[in-house]
Amino acid sequence: MRLRHRFDRTRTEAALLARAECLLADLPRNAAADWARCACTAFGIVSVYSGLERLLEAVADEIDGEVPTGSVADAELLAALASPVDGQRPALLSAETHALLDGLRRFRRVAHAHVISELTEADLAANRARLHAVLPAFARDLAAFEQALGAPEQDRR
Repeated sequence: MRLRHRFDRTRTEAALLARAECLLADLPRNAAADWARCACTAFGIVSVYSGLERLLEAVADEIDGEVPTGSVADAELLAALASPVDGQRPALLSAETHALLDGLRRFRRVAHAHVISELTEADLAANRARLHAVLPAFARDLAAFEQALGAPEQDRR
């Protein structure tokens, strides 16, 4: 499944977001620059979350044999991967990781439903913190999941 490779691509995306935010911090304080900072941060958070979601979809598809569909499929996917499937796989997500991802999932819905200028700095800060917390939590969960499945070492990279 090459889950580790998919996760590494998502971590690279998060690192690029952090670098972009540093560059944008040097922009002057005005409406256009503030909008650019907000748009970059919101889009970056959504992009990293979406990368993790695609990894979860791959697990659901390849191991569970189905990926949830419908208007609440994103929430159902997280719930499914936070629960074991008897005889097939352990839970991939710990309760902590599930909660962090669910917060990012909800932010994605808010970010898509609003114009950028309506997002607050508090929204961005809370979800930036979630993003920084979820990556190491997800890495721990993924390592435990792969080990429980007996994935060969080369597939864990």
